Amino acid sequence: MNKHSFSVKGLYIGLAFCALVPQAVMAQVAAGKVQAPKIEISKNTPVKIQDLQNHLILNNKELSKDYKAQRPEGPRTGGGGNACSLAIAQNTKALSSALGEFEILKGAQGDRLWESMTKAQFYIASSLKLDGQMKDAINIPSENAILVTEHFCRSEVIEVSGRAMGLLLHEYLGLAKIDDSKYQISGAFLQKYAEAKNGNLALVKFVEEQAELDLKGSASCFNGDLKAQHEKYRDTYGGRFSGYSIDGVLRAGGITYRNPGKYCSEAKYDRKGRETDSSKATHKACGTEDEEAYIVPVIMGASTSGTVDDIGVIYQLTKKINTTLLVDKDADWFPRKSEIAKKTVKVSYECVRLDPVSAPAK
Repeated sequence: MNKHSFSVKGLYIGLAFCALVPQAVMAQVAAGKVQAPKIEISKNTPVKIQDLQNHLILNNKELSKDYKAQRPEGPRTGGGGNACSLAIAQNTKALSSALGEFEILKGAQGDRLWESMTKAQFYIASSLKLDGQMKDAINIPSENAILVTEHFCRSEVIEVSGRAMGLLLHEYLGLAKIDDSKYQISGAFLQKYAEAKNGNLALVKFVEEQAELDLKGSASCFNGDLKAQHEKYRDTYGGRFSGYSIDGVLRAGGITYRNPGKYCSEAKYDRKGRETDSSKATHKACGTEDEEAYIVPVIMGASTSGTVDDIGVIYQLTKKINTTLLVDKDADWFPRKSEIAKKTVKVSYECVRLDPVSAPAK
């Protein structure tokens, strides 16, 4: 897999997916000066993209290596096109991160999908017909274009969700000329996304609780860093500061398993775990350790009438699971259940900020 393929590293890169909305066009859409057209496409009447430039709402840029996520320009609310462009940009950012985690496509297909996402241009229409059938979205690979209806914006992608990402993935796959006619790829993505979301609910709740503790000055996995970042952005934005939000928890690597035999002590315990003379000892202690790493994006936001300044502060959450086994002194590295007298499990968490992003000037 080369540099454009989706992989675990894509988790980091995906968080920095950047999108740019043509400001002049968005201003016209917001002001009601541009009416979304009705578009009908067939084999005999192909669409002319050059005629739709006034209806361009989103132009995906190249992926940035910087963690700072640039949001679409223009007001957060207003014209339907503007709200739609913001929703598509946010869902695409989340989609690129999730694809990096799930590795739905690899190799050449992953490269093609990545390229289609970075080159896609979105145009808005009041209605769409393809060969006489009503559609909510149509992709045109030869033009790197995706046409979407106002209804698609209002009902399908207005919020960041697995369904919205699945629908956008279907269109990006079309641009990449990868068959998803039966939703076999986007459907698999949606299933994996749902499984991951359900599996992470407890972890997300834990992170949110830790964040609240940190902001109160109490002990937490953030060790005071989140509070410091929160105060920095609050001081920078002043009255414009809109607080923070936890933007999900993403798996960022496998489990590191350490062989318990490497951590076995000498035999110096009795069966109840009490230290005793080595000549009378019947048991020894063996330790194991599992590590799970996650990425936690925290959004620090401020909004004004004309701009959206949301800055992502990225943390790595490391979950350490330390297990101590009291086992027969003659047990090998992987003791049988009958050889284990006692089992103790301790779980600890650490939240460390990655490549901090400086707050913008006042």
